[in-house]
Amino acid sequence: MEKRKTPIVVSPARWIFGKNNPDAKKEKLDENGKLVKGVVNYPRRKQEVMLMTSYYDGKLKHGTFLSYLMEDGHNATDEEAEKRTDEYLKAWENSNVYQTILSFDNDFIDENISLDKLSKKLMTKIIPQYLKKIGFQDTKKMLYNASLHLDSKSGHYHYHISFAEKEPNYKSPSSKKYMKPKYRRRGKIDIEDLNYLKRVTTLEIKRESLLKDKRIQLNKDIEDIKERFNINSDNFILHNIKDLHLQDQIDELSELIKEERKNKNQKIKYNSLKNKKIKNLTKKIAQELYKDLLKEEKDNFESTLKEINSFYQKLNNSNNVKEIIKESDESENKRKYVDNFVYNAIINNLSKTNKVKLNKEDIVKEIVTKEYANKNHVPNKKNNIINHLLKKPSNAKIKRGIYSLKEEMEKATEEFSKSFQVVSYKQ
Repeated sequence: MEKRKTPIVVSPARWIFGKNNPDAKKEKLDENGKLVKGVVNYPRRKQEVMLMTSYYDGKLKHGTFLSYLMEDGHNATDEEAEKRTDEYLKAWENSNVYQTILSFDNDFIDENISLDKLSKKLMTKIIPQYLKKIGFQDTKKMLYNASLHLDSKSGHYHYHISFAEKEPNYKSPSSKKYMKPKYRRRGKIDIEDLNYLKRVTTLEIKRESLLKDKRIQLNKDIEDIKERFNINSDNFILHNIKDLHLQDQIDELSELIKEERKNKNQKIKYNSLKNKKIKNLTKKIAQELYKDLLKEEKDNFESTLKEINSFYQKLNNSNNVKEIIKESDESENKRKYVDNFVYNAIINNLSKTNKVKLNKEDIVKEIVTKEYANKNHVPNKKNNIINHLLKKPSNAKIKRGIYSLKEEMEKATEEFSKSFQVVSYKQ
């Protein structure tokens, strides 16, 4: 039998009209009420349900645990499932209750994605996208669930999916923008919308398989960044900082951290800080590192993210799901992870830096170098420059000297200092 490369939608026309839906048949209220209870109870029957943790090494053990997936992807407890039955009955007063089944060829899943990852994606990404596509405005105003079964006849994995509105939440494509959402009256879901569900699911499964190598590279890029903050490495990024501007910022942050710790030697979490000055200064230091000492590692990381986003977009287009994504949530989350790691590493490694002492002679040489290059502000003759500057050097000029003395200027400063040997000066 040929492997099925996409899921199929089974019984796509299954819905239960809400009690107050004008199209509901009053004589079927009792029967429909039982069907609504079955939306929760049937998928949880022990003989057909398996728990995600029972899936390993390509083998399944079923018939032991209950599994009923909630909106965030976790398996409901018995108490949560019982409560969900009451919630569906309450929603059914005004909302239609919908059901469908997604069925898969087992090999198609096993070769591309784990069941637990697919289940998580189904609940947190696929179903929410599908609900918005068919007209429901806010997924937080929806009840939706799924349960993974192993078909007793064919052996196929399949998900029982159900959803209903907790409050008016539907707008038809023909609705005006200013119109408020209302309960969906129509029961039937168009084949085009069901095909969208298939495409989105297929897309997520393919992403996992085809992006494997890119994710490996991305993780390597992240580890390269993290390695630069390994105190036992010769390449430790905070050793021997030569940029006096950066060192000045590090010294300032170090003093602020001492005050924050109040003589306690505990680690500080960047995201838990309330001191905006510390947070802003930490970000500035990180940006300096990204531009200079951490530039190669950060560029590699961003390049891989760009490749992943480009790949996502091409895959979306080929599956006719163009509206799903501009930049992947995965990429944004990875960027936040890296930034937070760097921020925390800076804050908690300040005491391990090999500080460069700010030498007055270096500062004076830097001031002279800068001012000599700016002939509009100092005498033109070289032999008058030092006397002009050092009669009373302003704090601003000294500060500029500190901030501008970067590694790439050391050679120029050294060459220039051969002409102006500064031994001492009076303040």
